[in-house]
Amino acid sequence: MSWRPTLRPEAPRRPVWAALAVGLLVTASVVLGPASAPAAGQATSDLGSEEVVDWKWTSGASWGREVMDGDRPGWPDWSAARVFASRRFERGTLGAELSRVQRFGLTDVEVGVDGYHELWSGAYGHVRLRVASDAMVLPDLDARVEVFQALAGGWELSANARRMDFPSEDVDVFGAGAARYVGPWYLRQVVSVARLAGASAVSGAFLARRFIAPPQEYVEVSGGVGSEVVLVGEGPTLDTRDTRFIQVRIQRFLLARWGVVAGLGYTTFEGAPSRIPISVGVIARH
Repeated sequence: MSWRPTLRPEAPRRPVWAALAVGLLVTASVVLGPASAPAAGQATSDLGSEEVVDWKWTSGASWGREVMDGDRPGWPDWSAARVFASRRFERGTLGAELSRVQRFGLTDVEVGVDGYHELWSGAYGHVRLRVASDAMVLPDLDARVEVFQALAGGWELSANARRMDFPSEDVDVFGAGAARYVGPWYLRQVVSVARLAGASAVSGAFLARRFIAPPQEYVEVSGGVGSEVVLVGEGPTLDTRDTRFIQVRIQRFLLARWGVVAGLGYTTFEGAPSRIPISVGVIARH
């Protein structure tokens, strides 16, 4: 959840889920009040970001739990805790994070770095690197790079590549996205292709974000459907399964420097119990 500069022209499940999520989004938008899209050169963040002049540092901590739907042996609830800090520079941002992840009763610790940098006119790049030593449920190395290009009319195109190195096998993911700013809304669609053991898995995801006080405060709904490479056991053990998810998330500053984030979702994948992801966090800007 690192933050990135937004150059304005930034894994559906079932129809009933989409209708519910849109209803929650519209209700939150009415309650939280009017908004406007960020101006060129401002920054957007998943866990807090900088306005152009006021704030250079963002830090925070979050906790999440994925509650398994039903009592199924071998599938205890998953959890994760994370702390992070990032700094904005003249032409980009740089951040670091530390995470503790528990799945299948096993715990891994992961460290990561995350950065955005302006490239050429209307374009910027994002690089994320995460490492987990002696991992049992996470990849030993998780590297991702993405390039964004702003176009006229509020449009933005992107392309990304990701590599996850596991002890027994590796996963490569390639994706492309299209996004657009429409008034206070940021709308994005991404299609991804994952490769595992010579087989391909294709999935699609969407994001609809409404800014409350751009660029740092917003409410959003996201979802996706398709075939993905998922974790099905310790080792780690991977497989390609059909998946669906929907999630609603809000980020809001309650005081000048202090804010909160919260998320709630529903996730399913073939051959495993459905999960209800819940997350809460606190963020600070300096």
